[in-house]
Amino acid sequence: MNWLPWDQALGLVELPAGFSVQTMRRDHIDAAISALRRWYPDITFGVNSCFLREDFYRERVCLDGAIDKDVIVLTLWQRDVLVGVWAGEREVDSRRLGEMVMEEL
Repeated sequence: MNWLPWDQALGLVELPAGFSVQTMRRDHIDAAISALRRWYPDITFGVNSCFLREDFYRERVCLDGAIDKDVIVLTLWQRDVLVGVWAGEREVDSRRLGEMVMEEL
């Protein structure tokens, strides 16, 4: 089970004017962590607390257009403001895809 190449996957996303979706980039990690802390203060513990650690992104998340890891993260921007984060994880052995959507409320 492989991820679609990013140009194909992002081509399937329809967004309103002024919004864009991007794959997680190294230079977006700090912005994502800061936003998730603001949006979800209780995320500091539990299974999703990994999204607050820089090492999680560097070790487990496809970054800068790569499709070589089991976790993908997309960032949703309204012009230059981060307004949403979507994460998907593949579990190759069980042939399962999971997802999590986090956004500014």
